[in-house]
Amino acid sequence: MKGQRFREEHILVCIPSLDHIKALLSIYREVKNVVALTGDSSVQLLLEKEGIERVYTIENDEKEFLFLETISDVYIFETSLTMTCLFLDILEDKLFSPITVLTKNKAYPKQLYTLLGVKQVVYSNSDNYGFLIK
Repeated sequence: MKGQRFREEHILVCIPSLDHIKALLSIYREVKNVVALTGDSSVQLLLEKEGIERVYTIENDEKEFLFLETISDVYIFETSLTMTCLFLDILEDKLFSPITVLTKNKAYPKQLYTLLGVKQVVYSNSDNYGFLIK
């Protein structure tokens, strides 16, 4: 298509705390087009230090974001259902990309996440999610 520029697609990873840094960095080693969303300034600083160029930070339950990148997929590392719901609330009207929740908590059924708008849930005790994201 002559004259039309295609934007590079990125993966959005929502990471609520330092607990999942190792998993995110394993993904970043596999896929360089990673954008992060976090509510923790220490996560933001560490991710920027590791080379992730775009890290969005939620401040004071702020819900207004404009993502500058084209997002192809969303992955939410779950530490609590409350944080997952906050991420989903922020993303609800901004992105139409498939959302995957990565969780160790098997207390909530997949149907709950589906009702919240999640396309896929991965229950795992491992932090090695790099194989999922290519």
